[in-house]
Parts: sequence; C-alpha cells; structure tokens
Amino acid sequence: MKIQFSERIMARLRYVFGLGSPLLLGEGERMEVRGWSYNRDYASGTLTLPSPLRRERRKNVTWKTRAAVSLIMGLLSALSMYAQENPEIARRAMPVTAGPNDVARFLAGMPVPENSSLAPLTRDPAWQEHAAFFEKEFSKLTLRQLQKLHTWQETHFPESLQPIPVAFYMFSGPDFLYVDQFFPKASVYVLCGKESMGPPPDPLRIANLAGALGNARADKSITNVTFGSLNGSGAFQESAPGKKGGSIPGVRINYTDNQSGSSQTLYYFTTDISDGGTKATPGFLKFCQRLGPGSSFLKSSSYLMFEEGFATIRNFILEHSNRVVQDDSGIPLAYFDPNKWSLRLFGTYPGPIELFKQHFQPKLQELFAQGNSPPLEFGFGYRWNPKEANLMVEERK
Repeated sequence: MKIQFSERIMARLRYVFGLGSPLLLGEGERMEVRGWSYNRDYASGTLTLPSPLRRERRKNVTWKTRAAVSLIMGLLSALSMYAQENPEIARRAMPVTAGPNDVARFLAGMPVPENSSLAPLTRDPAWQEHAAFFEKEFSKLTLRQLQKLHTWQETHFPESLQPIPVAFYMFSGPDFLYVDQFFPKASVYVLCGKESMGPPPDPLRIANLAGALGNARADKSITNVTFGSLNGSGAFQESAPGKKGGSIPGVRINYTDNQSGSSQTLYYFTTDISDGGTKATPGFLKFCQRLGPGSSFLKSSSYLMFEEGFATIRNFILEHSNRVVQDDSGIPLAYFDPNKWSLRLFGTYPGPIELFKQHFQPKLQELFAQGNSPPLEFGFGYRWNPKEANLMVEERK
C-alpha cells in the first residue's frame, strides 16, 4: 500500500503522539518497532509482519498509536520523514523564522503570541481544524489515560512525584509522555532510540501545511533547542542541525514546566544500544554515567533485554538505577536480586502478546497470582486494555 505524503506525515505524528488512527501499514510491509528489531536485524531496526499478524497488529499497542505529548520530540521525528521525502523543501526550511516554543505551540494547536511570525497562519482553516481536532483528542486522552494514571500515582506511587536528578528512558524513541507523567520532577531526562532527527521545522516554509500538522501538546515552555552529538568520552558537543559531529547525534531541549516553574532538560540521542552498538560507540553510556544514578523507565521495549545481545544496557540500568518502573517487556524478573531489590506489582499478567510469547515468565505469573496486586485503571505498554495490563516498580533496598 502506498502512503501519500500527507497521510504518511500524519501517521508518523499520530504514532508518536498516540492520538488518532493506527499507522497505515499493509501486510508484508516493513516497519520499525520502537526503533529496534524483533527479528534480530539490529542494524536495520525493521520487522516484516506476515499476514497472520495483521489482526494482532491492529489490536495490540506495538502498532497502535502511542500517547506522547512532547512538544518537540514528535516534531523532530516528523520532520525527519518530511526531510527524507522533500529534501529541497527541507533545505529551504532553515533557519527557523520563529522561536522553538512558538513553533511547538503552533503544531500543538495552541495560540501563539500576536507578535509571532506564525500568528497569521493560525487564521488558516487547516490550522483551525487541526487545533479543534487536537483539543478534542487531547481531552479524550486525558480522561481515558492520564487522569486515571495520576490517581493511581497519588495513591500507590507518591514518591515518583518528588524531585530526582535524572530519569533514563532507554528504547524510548521520541516518546516523552509517560516518563514525564511518571517522573514529572526530574532535572534531566535522557531518551534514546534509532529514530533519526530532522531539521528544525519552519511552518512558514512548509508547502503542505494541512498535511504536516499533527498532534503535540505539553504544559511546557521551551527556552532553547540545541543540536549536537556525543564524542567518544561522552561529552555533548554543540553543532548545527545536520552537521557531521560526533558519532552519536542528539538534541538538548531546555524548557520550563509551567505548573512548577522549574527548569528541566531533555536529551534525545539517535544511537544503537545493543551490545555491538555500545561497544562501537561507547559515548552514550559514558554520558549517562556522568549524570549519576537515577530512575529508569521501560515500556514496550520489545523484550530486547531478554536477549544476550542487549546485556550491556540491561546491566547498566541495573547498576545505575535506584528505581525501575516497567512493564513485563523490560528487564526480566530473574535479573532482580531479591536481596537488593524490592518489588511491587500492579494489574495482571496474562503473558506477552502473541508476537513475543516465547518470553513468558512463569515466576512472574506466580507472583501476580499470589500477591493480590492492585488493579490498573489505565492501559500500559503493549496491553492497552487495563484488564490485561501490568506495571512493576522495583526499588533498590
């Protein structure tokens, strides 16, 4: 099935932000699963879906839209596709003629200041339709997921609302929503994936505005966006977007949380964190190590850390985390030494979805069966039906 430009951009944005229809993919087409490969083709990060999995794909969260309200991460992800399909327009889109916060608000369907160069575009019917759509969809997301998550958090996980120095979200791709919800007061967030970044978007120079508009919203004010890369020693070096720098390209986004007024920093790096990848380009883990111990978040990570090909990143998380929040697709239960870690379980464990059934954990099922785990009222990970979802909190003793 050939996807036209506007549908493709919208599909990518909805994949990132979790609002709207599933990705437009047909049988046998290749796709990315959280930026990593289930069929062990780590270099390409792709997976071929055979016909029998089509229904499973539509029902389960890997191929459903992911909820993420990052103002910039989805923006960069979408522009990566836009640049690939429209290189001439992408080159002309630089430099950005409005500040990053104005651009983010514009793409989020939110008002921009009257003196912004983007203000006239908000009178475009395409933008007004987009803003109305987003307002409706974000309201539904809040009622369906976020309010229930916050109620659970206040009751069962209030310590997550305290300030922490750093939150690591490995295998995240450009998904910022849940790490921000679970750890809203982290000083620094570190996300990574194999998804690449595009140049800063310039709505004034996007030819097909209606096609490029997607979904983005968070209660943040962006103060600065800095492109750069990591060198071999793990130092972040600034560089112009698209300019060849170190071996691990990334972006640093400084923003203010509008509720608390706190300044926070988000890093996203395009990197391979398989054993081979971290050996070839060690700068990413060296950068993370510099930040000291923190909290780790894992969701829908394709059960990669069940494999020996990801032992390095699994060990890094265990050694540099005081707390790990995950679903069953993260680090297997067997790697948490009960003498070092306490475990809290929420929801239920029916086992992995069909695609990953070989990673069933009998011991985890036994613990869920005997522990009277509090139920979840919101979907999480690959299980978007709350009656099938599980969530685990591991705390270092």
